[in-house]
Amino acid sequence: MVGIAVVAALMLGPVGHGTQRGEVLRELAGEWIVVDADGEPSGLRAEYRTAAGDAGVVETMFTGTPEETLTLYHAEGDRWSATQVNGRGAPARFAETDASDPPAIQLGNTALEPGEGSLLGIGIVRLGEDACRVEWTFERGVRRFELRRLADLGRIQEELARLRAGIAGLQRQLDRHLKQEVEVRTGDEGGTRLLETRTLAPGPGWNESGVRLRKFVH
Repeated sequence: MVGIAVVAALMLGPVGHGTQRGEVLRELAGEWIVVDADGEPSGLRAEYRTAAGDAGVVETMFTGTPEETLTLYHAEGDRWSATQVNGRGAPARFAETDASDPPAIQLGNTALEPGEGSLLGIGIVRLGEDACRVEWTFERGVRRFELRRLADLGRIQEELARLRAGIAGLQRQLDRHLKQEVEVRTGDEGGTRLLETRTLAPGPGWNESGVRLRKFVH
């Protein structure tokens, strides 16, 4: 029985952080969208899918744009490596660093002398079931991309729509409170009618006393 257990362990491969990080990557499978600092969709998309019997994970950033970038993550023993390709230069290779600690994954460029402007490091940080952050490190700084799972984005947009509708309703109530319209008739000369609108919050188009007059003739 001991021999069977040893063989099974060898077939399953090493268990530890490498396995945990692999799960972090595999759980990203699906479509994502890049959001801005306010959580609004930016129009840029990303996609993750497992490949080669879950031995690798393919990441596509900026899907369908000239900046589209493909990264293949794959396990090498207890650590993960990656190869990234895009339309701007030769493929870049990365290896996991000691800074990796689930739910974050950190990989560094393996080139001895990366060229000017080269990507020096890749990071993926899980922020929840439906949120993550991708970090690209360059010599001049770090580019961060906040991602939201596409299915989750629909729920966010519905909530934003409800909030906007609520704000619009409150604004209408406030406008009714601040404005009071009074119709004033000025005798029979020409049938002139003046509509006087008063406000508690004078602004552009109002006089200092908060009165604006509109004249109608009929």
